[in-house]
Amino acid sequence: MSKRTPFSGALFKSGLFLFLSLLIECSSAKCENEKNCTKEHQEVFRVTTTEIPQVLKPVVTDFFFVGSQISTIPNRAFVANPQLERVEFMNTPTVSVEAGAFKGLDKLISIEISSTPLMSVPVGVFAEVPHLETLVLKANKLRGLEKGLFDGLQQLQILYLHLNEILSIEDGTFDELKSLKVILYTTLLVLVVICTLVLGKFAWSLYRLLQQRGGLDGRVNFTSFSYRKEVILRPLQEAETVRL
Repeated sequence: MSKRTPFSGALFKSGLFLFLSLLIECSSAKCENEKNCTKEHQEVFRVTTTEIPQVLKPVVTDFFFVGSQISTIPNRAFVANPQLERVEFMNTPTVSVEAGAFKGLDKLISIEISSTPLMSVPVGVFAEVPHLETLVLKANKLRGLEKGLFDGLQQLQILYLHLNEILSIEDGTFDELKSLKVILYTTLLVLVVICTLVLGKFAWSLYRLLQQRGGLDGRVNFTSFSYRKEVILRPLQEAETVRL
C-alpha cells in the first residue's frame, strides 16, 4: 500500500496561490494607470496636443487629455463624435469651458476636468448631457457654484468638487440632482444619499463637530452645507427631516 505525502495537497495549494498572486501582480504592474495602457475604445492625447481633434475613430468611446495644451473647451468641441461616453481633461491649462462645449454627446456618462486653473463653469453647459452619471471637477480653482449649474442632471450619481477654492454656493444649486449617491465637497466629508434618517443625523453631527474643531475650511459657510444636508435627505421628504 503506497503512502500518501501528507503535505502534497497543501503544497499544491500554496504553489497555486503563489502563482496566481504573481500573475495578478505582474498584470497590475503592466497597467497601473489606465491612461498608460489604453484599449481599442480609448484615445489618449498628451502634452503635444494643442487642440481638440475634430474626428475620432467610430470605435473610440473614451477621450482623455492628459497634460495636453488645451486652454479652452470650445462650443461644439465633440459634436462630430456622438459615440463618446467618457471625456476627461487632467493637468491641462484649461481656463474656460464655453457654452455648448458638450453639445451632441447624448451617450456621455462621465466628465472629468481636474487639476486645471479653471475658475468657473457656465450655467447650462452640463444640461446638454442629461445622461451624465459621474462629474469630476476636483482640484481646480472654482470660486463658486451658481444655481442652474447642475440643472438637467437627473441621472448624476457621483459629484466630486473637492480641492477647489469655493467661497459661495447659491440657493438651489443641487436641487436637480435627484439620483445623487455621493458628493465629495471637502477632503474630510463624503456624503452619501440614502433613505436613512440615522445616516443623515450622523453626517450632520460630523459636520458640526468638524466645524467646531476647525476641521472644515472657515470659508465654507453654514448655508452651503445645508444644501448638502438636503441632498442626503432628499429621498425622505418627510416632516422629520425638518427636525434634524
